[in-house]
Amino acid sequence: MTNLLFITILLIGLLGCNLADDADYIEISDEMCGCFNEATAGLSEEGRDVIIEAGKNDVNFEIALTEYAQNEPVKGMQDNLVLMNLGNQGFMDCMTDIEEKYDEVYTTDSEGEILQKVMKIMQKNESCDLTYAIMKTNL
Repeated sequence: MTNLLFITILLIGLLGCNLADDADYIEISDEMCGCFNEATAGLSEEGRDVIIEAGKNDVNFEIALTEYAQNEPVKGMQDNLVLMNLGNQGFMDCMTDIEEKYDEVYTTDSEGEILQKVMKIMQKNESCDLTYAIMKTNL
């Protein structure tokens, strides 16, 4: 997913002026999850559950969704369309807003360390379950 490249760039964008702390990472993860949650609001509850469970069980969510769609073809197709629209302008604008907000934040952490910190926060935040599962599969 091209969105993950954008997310990685966002996380690298933490290399600015102000020193990042845990509060910054928590805010970034919350805001990123907000963007994802808004963009995926049209997912069926079943599709959302399939993705979240795949993330918890280290299964590629795309494979899990394909299996789900075989049993629920209409819902599966609708959920797939929602996920395909993650690159829409609204989602990209939301992510750009986050990038601009944290453009002046500085960290000595490597790209991998930044990503690990944000992912760890997402893993513990129930409102980030879906975002965490999607990002985990694509990293």
